[in-house]
Amino acid sequence: AQCSGRCNRIFFVTRDQDFAASAHNQSGEDVFDSHVYPQNLLQPHRIDETIPYDIRQDFTEAANCRSIEAYKACVTMCRRTIQNCMRNKGAKKDKFIDQIDEIVRDPQIKDIAHSTRIIGNWGAHEQEDELKTVNWKTAKAILDFTWRILQDLYILPKQLNEIKGTISGLHGRKGAVKAIFSEKGLPGQALGQKVKVA
Repeated sequence: AQCSGRCNRIFFVTRDQDFAASAHNQSGEDVFDSHVYPQNLLQPHRIDETIPYDIRQDFTEAANCRSIEAYKACVTMCRRTIQNCMRNKGAKKDKFIDQIDEIVRDPQIKDIAHSTRIIGNWGAHEQEDELKTVNWKTAKAILDFTWRILQDLYILPKQLNEIKGTISGLHGRKGAVKAIFSEKGLPGQALGQKVKVA
């Protein structure tokens, strides 16, 4: 079929009879499961441009793999996305495991990155693993983890640079000051970072 709207995309619709549901349907009508391929696919230009384009491409491919039920491919592309982030951020180490430890500072984000690396490794390398158990739920979790990492490495630092506040007083005798920010929810990653005083 072809979309009659603006996009004019070609799409494919399948209808499979659910025999178990049909047998229990009180109306006596057959029950069908319908699937549309591809689903509403994500495009790189729809993601925050703070993230480099090639990394956005990898992430959108991971998201689109999940939308067409290619869950193994999804987690593998998430792994690729994160490793490209590490290289983009200047990782000097050769091994992916060491690159994460080198670049990611937040312990929680580091754990998330390693979990994604391990599951992504199942798809990237032939081995005795649990790749066959990766389902929609697992793929969604890994995709969410990957997005969290992208936010932490690219989007939040940009937002930190744009949050404005007012110095409200001195704190101790070593040059520290207290500041009140105009926006709530200042990320914990802001602690210890440099600020611009105007």
